Amino acid sequence: APTGPATPGVFYAGATFMQMISNGKIIISDITDYPHWPHRYLSDYFIPTADQLIRYAAELKYNGFGMQYRSGWQKFGPDNKPPFSKDTDWKSQLARLKKFREDTGDLLDFMFVYNIYAGAQSRSFDCANPEHVAQLESQCRFALQSGFTHIMIGVDDFVPKHEGQYDFISNNEKQQFGDVGTAHSML
Repeated sequence: APTGPATPGVFYAGATFMQMISNGKIIISDITDYPHWPHRYLSDYFIPTADQLIRYAAELKYNGFGMQYRSGWQKFGPDNKPPFSKDTDWKSQLARLKKFREDTGDLLDFMFVYNIYAGAQSRSFDCANPEHVAQLESQCRFALQSGFTHIMIGVDDFVPKHEGQYDFISNNEKQQFGDVGTAHSML
């Protein structure tokens, strides 16, 4: 596996070179190639993401892959089974992401986009409940140990609304935080 501080640059230079091949011939040209944006992520829902998709992201010079999880916050953990798998747990599924990072010299960052209010049982997450917050912290630690480099916790897309405004999940949240934005920023 390539290693060193220039590993991504060397890989991306090779990807540019491969893009210059057409019908078995190399297109000769002056190239100035650098990333316009420092963070370029491709994202997919947390389904059994094919290794080819992750490789494809790297070949297109994305430097990160965001995997979205929206299947109920209680169900994510090392010993739980993903919704797409009947015979393997999260720990086994995520081991290949970690291996990809190790094998490619950390070519891609992996972001875990964790939508805690998505899913059928999602309304039960309570920012004011210390047990819920502790479980979420444990799940985030597991995600980091599994090879994710960043975690984004998504809340607003699935928060209930009352009269056009975001509403609290519980009265405990309302009493402890006073407004929904403060409750969510606590996370």
